[in-house]
Amino acid sequence: MENTSSRRKDFKIGCFHGKLIPESGSIEAALRNELFLIGMLKIEITRTESKNIRLVAYEMPLQIGKARGQCIDLLGYDQNKVPWIIELKKSESSEDLSQAIQQICRYEVLFQKVRNNIEHEIQRKYHWNEFRFSDDTQKMILAHRRFFQNVSLESYKSLGIYCCSFSDIRADKEREISLLEKFGSKGFVRLKIENR
Repeated sequence: MENTSSRRKDFKIGCFHGKLIPESGSIEAALRNELFLIGMLKIEITRTESKNIRLVAYEMPLQIGKARGQCIDLLGYDQNKVPWIIELKKSESSEDLSQAIQQICRYEVLFQKVRNNIEHEIQRKYHWNEFRFSDDTQKMILAHRRFFQNVSLESYKSLGIYCCSFSDIRADKEREISLLEKFGSKGFVRLKIENR
């Protein structure tokens, strides 16, 4: 039996690892890399309230003892230092929304075990000794609108998981768009909440 345990260090905070354009041609990996390079997500909660999420890690490993372990697609924190666990899905994913939700809930459990170690790495990497996450943790499933099309999102409102898509991208252009080209100069990517 493989020995796995929680990671204590090397969460890949603030660094780019791997290849910018994945050799496998993975749409999800390329999307994740572009989002991390842009560095900020902006969610319009209401007309007067928004959350800005600073991305600090991608493909962040949570365990040791496995070749890949459990990895959070994107980790960030908002203006109140609430940590955000973000699971990316391509629109043609073989997984459905309920599987994505199970996955992100597993990641949250693993994250809670290592969150103090992640805080320490953020403190060291960013020379920010007083950095602390707030007590809360938020979760988001981020995908193109097509991923959510044939799903009744009403039943997912009470779970406290944001189901978000990309704003300012027409549905017929989602496959062709480069987020880095479209949003890189703005410094953030706007998101729409699908399960309001």
